[in-house]
Amino acid sequence: MNISFFRAFVDVAKYKSITRAAELANISQPALSQQIKAMETHLDCTLFERTHKGVVLTEEGEVILKYATRLISCHDKMIKEVENLKHDKNHRINIMATPIVYAYALPCTIHSIKENFESYDLEMKAASSIEIENQIVEGKADIGFIIGTPLDESLYCRPLIKDPYYLVASTELDVPDALTVEALYQYQVLMLKKSQKCRQLLSQQLEKCHVDESRLRIPYELDTTESIKTSTVRGFGLAFLPYMSIKKEVYNKQLKIIKLEGFEFMSEYHLIRKNITDDSMEEHLEIMRYIEDQVDATKC
Repeated sequence: MNISFFRAFVDVAKYKSITRAAELANISQPALSQQIKAMETHLDCTLFERTHKGVVLTEEGEVILKYATRLISCHDKMIKEVENLKHDKNHRINIMATPIVYAYALPCTIHSIKENFESYDLEMKAASSIEIENQIVEGKADIGFIIGTPLDESLYCRPLIKDPYYLVASTELDVPDALTVEALYQYQVLMLKKSQKCRQLLSQQLEKCHVDESRLRIPYELDTTESIKTSTVRGFGLAFLPYMSIKKEVYNKQLKIIKLEGFEFMSEYHLIRKNITDDSMEEHLEIMRYIEDQVDATKC
């Protein structure tokens, strides 16, 4: 039975009039009478009795009224929650970023975005560049910040942040301010795992300045830039780290920058997303463009 049948039934019970209930339901009296008859057939009972005061509920009708009222209330709450959920989804932006951008570029940007787009919920997650691109392609994320460019050329891609990598050491270590490539082999060097894109790009740059990675004293490989930085501050080895992640430690004289012969590496971070052509997504496009414009200007 359609929910409208129950609404009409409740109105008939309330006003004790099929005519009045039909007017409220904007249908004819015969049509409403047919609905009531269909309910009685389905429920195998008589719902109303005719009296000189109008129609009144039978004993069975009283029971049906109790549950019909609850059913209508639950139905209306269900519709409202679904509509609210649709609204929430339409005002939610899922942002994914590499750990460096997530930790050092996004926090201040997000604060600025929330001030200008209060109705939006912003969900953020750190992940590898490859995972971010996959999530964008699958529609599970709206905006991604990756190092380098995406493999999928159909994605919208905009360069946003350039951040130099430096060789650094703890200020507690006795390391010269400049090293030759040959001298570098004397020190332990902490590195990310080879599966990570940052490590792969770094390896390419090291090869260009004639650093033989097989000769580097790499005691172990770590999962995150933060873990490498922490280990470096504690004097466990030297490390190649992006400036965004170390500028505070350099300022506080916990780390010092070591000039390595021939080494220059500028990491480039790009914003990626799907191209939006649907007019209904225009509001999303506005906030996405705002994020693009703000992320570099407001990075912490």
